[in-house]
Amino acid sequence: MAENMKLASSIIYRQIASLFFILLLLSALVSFFMGEKVDAIIIIITIMVINVLLGFFQEFKASKASEKLLHLVQTKIYVFRASVLSLIPVSELVVGDIVHLIAGSVAPVDIQVIESQNAFINNFEIK
Repeated sequence: MAENMKLASSIIYRQIASLFFILLLLSALVSFFMGEKVDAIIIIITIMVINVLLGFFQEFKASKASEKLLHLVQTKIYVFRASVLSLIPVSELVVGDIVHLIAGSVAPVDIQVIESQNAFINNFEIK
């Protein structure tokens, strides 16, 4: 629940810090000081509130949907443990595991290649 509040507060902050919100706020202030109090208070501020609420709900729902998708698309890898080939989540890899990579596999950690056949690496980073 605390992470929902943190997410909600950051989304609200981004909505209020947006250029569109600031321009509407400046327009409301200028209208108010020019004597157009009805335009400033009722029309422009109503648009500001609607803009923040719509933006908040859209972004909050999108964040929750992408979070659910990330949980569904969990990266897994084949590992030899106790002479058995198992498919496990990458988060469960430990030092000394022997991984079995197949075509299209992604090596999620630094590994030492013991044996390979027709291996091809298209992206690596040297530190």
